[in-house]
Amino acid sequence: MRQDFSFLPLGGETGALVRTIDWSRHALGAPDHWPIALKITLGTIFGSRHPMFLWWGPDLIQFYNDAYLPSFGKGKHPLAMGQRGVECWPEIWPIIFPQIQDVLNEGKPSWNENQLVPIFRNGQIEDVYWTYGYSAVLDEKGNVGGVLVVCTETTQQVVALKELQRSEANLRRSEAEVQFARRELLSFLTQAPIGIAILSGPEHVYTFVNPTFMSLLFGGRPETHLLHKSVRKALPEIKGQGFYELLDEVYQTGRPFHGAKLRLSVIQASGVGKEMYINFTYQAKRDANGKVDGILAVVYEVTDQVNEQKEIELLAENLRSAIVARDTFLGIASHELNTPLTSLKLQAQMNKRMLERQGNFPPEKVKKLLDTTLAQTERLGRLVNDMLDVSRISSGKLAMDFAKTNLSQLVHDILERFSPQLETAGCELSLEIQPDIWAELDAARVEQVLTNFITNALKYAPGKPVLATLTQAEGRAKVSLRDSGKGIALQHQERIFGQFERAGPVNEVNGMGLGLYISKQIVQEHKGRIYVESEPGQGSTFSFELPTIATSL
Repeated sequence: MRQDFSFLPLGGETGALVRTIDWSRHALGAPDHWPIALKITLGTIFGSRHPMFLWWGPDLIQFYNDAYLPSFGKGKHPLAMGQRGVECWPEIWPIIFPQIQDVLNEGKPSWNENQLVPIFRNGQIEDVYWTYGYSAVLDEKGNVGGVLVVCTETTQQVVALKELQRSEANLRRSEAEVQFARRELLSFLTQAPIGIAILSGPEHVYTFVNPTFMSLLFGGRPETHLLHKSVRKALPEIKGQGFYELLDEVYQTGRPFHGAKLRLSVIQASGVGKEMYINFTYQAKRDANGKVDGILAVVYEVTDQVNEQKEIELLAENLRSAIVARDTFLGIASHELNTPLTSLKLQAQMNKRMLERQGNFPPEKVKKLLDTTLAQTERLGRLVNDMLDVSRISSGKLAMDFAKTNLSQLVHDILERFSPQLETAGCELSLEIQPDIWAELDAARVEQVLTNFITNALKYAPGKPVLATLTQAEGRAKVSLRDSGKGIALQHQERIFGQFERAGPVNEVNGMGLGLYISKQIVQEHKGRIYVESEPGQGSTFSFELPTIATSL
């Protein structure tokens, strides 16, 4: 089975050894499934010439680079690669395991210089001195996934130091070797793929920032904007975001803080603010006496992950809303369609019985039955057309056929056609129509809007006068229909233009609550606006406005 090791640098004995192991049979599994944090850390280790060692996961599986091989001597390598730590180091496990546990449990790093750690190598237990540091490697969730060891064997230096007590020259050579190890560590921190900064003292003065830290957070600002300045002076823009207080708490208590997906606003080199989300750790740094003297800050950006999570949550919410809308629609539609269908069925049964009796029926009675059947059929047609219009609106396919139209004549004709219905309902109609108002519009769709206004007046204010007006001002025509019904409270006036919304209680009026929603979409397609003006007990005035044109020619 081919294993993907593209995250490892080419070359090197230990890198080649990793590639030969069949990891699919190992507790870690195939490299394709290794955590990103593990891959990034291994890429850094195998690309470094400094001795580096990694314990990963609950079993503390081992990895190390070529620079570490001389410290093994003979006896442990190559079996140590991928081996559990306790199996590889039984002779020193009581010494190093407590230090490993501190990092795993608390994220607490350690640093030891010239530490005596006797190990078994070359067929015997040898006294070996080390300068090494243990630090946490965080996984994608901000948890400690492993322990990174940056080390240098200092056995020769220690022995030399004992001898160099008699020789100043030898003493200077030993100090140079220690400084070299420190420079290597600094080089590692500088090249690290995550942002690292060191702050000293209770004022949190920046004494080290790596390029990744500056690039990630501050996009082009030079290190001098931060170095040798306290965090409060260097970054005044983060005041009120909680980071000052977190630094103070870590310094005062010595307890580390791990932040996940926290929002941060900072100033870029261009002077423009940038908002991002970060995962970070504030780890107390201690002096030789164990007293906190600074803070190590490790940070990386997770803005893309946070945005993706927000998109997923938005999609989920939209899906839930769609399901609720679907269920609401099906409930209302089944009720509204069932009413005229039941009426039609009864009318058909009555007509059948009339034919079977073959009797003579007064024309008025036959006409009334047919009129009722026709009215229910028209109601069904309106319901179906409303549902089709909602479907077209949802898919962005609500077609419009614009033409220059005499809006005054159109409004007059529509109201004239409804005169019999208004008279039957006892609604006295008054007209105030300004003549010769022209507009570019879809006459059928505008008629649909005005028809909705009229049917609402018949439904909610039967037996009461209705005033229809058409006026023009500042290049816009305004069509209004005022009834004398119960009126609509202010908090409901915007809501009734939504899907399945009605001005009155569901059990008092019929209809699917789609008319005003469809009317709003039609008016908006005409680059107009639709609204209602009303007060409870004072009736309602429904209006829509459309842009006009200067002439009919």
